[in-house]
Amino acid sequence: MAVDHCFAIKGKGTILTGTVLQGSIHVGNEVELAGMHIQRKVKSMQMFKRPVQWAHAGDRVGVCVTQLEAGGIERALVCTPGSVPTMTAAVVSVERVRFFAGVFWCVGVVLCRLLAWIHDTACM
Repeated sequence: MAVDHCFAIKGKGTILTGTVLQGSIHVGNEVELAGMHIQRKVKSMQMFKRPVQWAHAGDRVGVCVTQLEAGGIERALVCTPGSVPTMTAAVVSVERVRFFAGVFWCVGVVLCRLLAWIHDTACM
């Protein structure tokens, strides 16, 4: 789920609103905020002001989780724990290319390929 807004409701928890990009999410599932290594349980969900038990790819949903600081999250990716590996470094190949912009020829840089990556082992 791609989170685009986060806010706290006193006495309930933190609400993460966004779109389910792939798979599904159910009430009671354990979810992880990718890159932050924070795991929380889904307390409840709403879709268009109506409570739901699950949502699948393409649905806009509000997910309530407890014990999460809303101020530290603006946008995030919520996923199944361990399903999204994080990278701490990457080695890439870049090339200069010329392109025409209006009346001028410009030089830009293009990422050609990813040569190697290093996974953060704290997530695995």
